[in-house]
Amino acid sequence: MDFVELRGQLSDLKEALVADPSASVRSFVLFGSGAAGDYIPDRSDVNLAVVLRSGARPVLPKGWMARATAVARNRLLIWEPEGLDSLGLGYPIEMSELVEIHKVLHGDDVFSGLVVDSRNLRVAVAGQLARLSIELAQERHADSPGRTPERTLYDFVFALRGLLRLGGLKPARRKAESIEQFSQTYDVMLSTTKVFLRVRQGAMDPPGKHEVSGLYDLYSKEVTAVLALAQEIPR
Repeated sequence: MDFVELRGQLSDLKEALVADPSASVRSFVLFGSGAAGDYIPDRSDVNLAVVLRSGARPVLPKGWMARATAVARNRLLIWEPEGLDSLGLGYPIEMSELVEIHKVLHGDDVFSGLVVDSRNLRVAVAGQLARLSIELAQERHADSPGRTPERTLYDFVFALRGLLRLGGLKPARRKAESIEQFSQTYDVMLSTTKVFLRVRQGAMDPPGKHEVSGLYDLYSKEVTAVLALAQEIPR
């Protein structure tokens, strides 16, 4: 769906909550690319989060949950307010992004005051990049690579955004250098992934095995470089 259609569906969900005073929703928010203003139709995820009122029995307008689930391209998260603080421990990358970039569609802004421990974020980012690096090394030697370049790029950029947030902990000079390198790495990953997107669209012939191996080599090199930067970030 395009952004105008998405905005209309989100407005309908909001109005349904407003029209039902018995609804136990304290906060209904959009986060991710939709809230950041870089939503790409049929490509970007639609991330929605609902926070219930403290101690309230879950009550939602009839059919609201099914409609919200249909709109959310990636995930619809429902939390009780008592559990918000602990989310930063289990999902530090996701929560750091939600705290920084979200749009309140209905109710209170319960996320702006949350703090994600930078140490937990660093461990999660390093772990994500290390897993990705191992998977890419395995794919490099596989007869038929199973990880799609689009998925690799998504996982890489997901961790990359966490690294950019950790960059704020560095002295200004090192921060600038890191952000520049992160941006260059992102550009390399994006440009190589476009090759596969053009193949999928029929705009060019599929690359041979040697070219595929070269692409995975490039991915692995970039992941290793960024992982080294993550290890340099002060604990």
